[in-house]
Amino acid sequence: MSNNNFDEQELDDFLQFHTELPSEDFTMHIVSKVGKNAKLRRNIFSLFTLLGLLVSTLIFVYFVPLSSFTDILTQLPVYAVALLVFCLMSSSLWLLSNQES
Repeated sequence: MSNNNFDEQELDDFLQFHTELPSEDFTMHIVSKVGKNAKLRRNIFSLFTLLGLLVSTLIFVYFVPLSSFTDILTQLPVYAVALLVFCLMSSSLWLLSNQES
């Protein structure tokens, strides 16, 4: 029975954490820094997404006359236009949404 107690004591010694844990200020600083970096990445992504949308819109307007674009939209059924607008808006909102993990 004493051998069993020795094994438990040895196991307890192995499982003890002998190093001091970092302070709460250090942890809060790291969490704050990660949050700031995530916000910066999100802002950069949003900026380049909007820039890409602007450039693609300008190219589209330059190469496709407005009359032909309205002709295309008027020939489509209303539900197809609504589906197109919904897909464009939902994908844009999904890309710009804040994803917490």
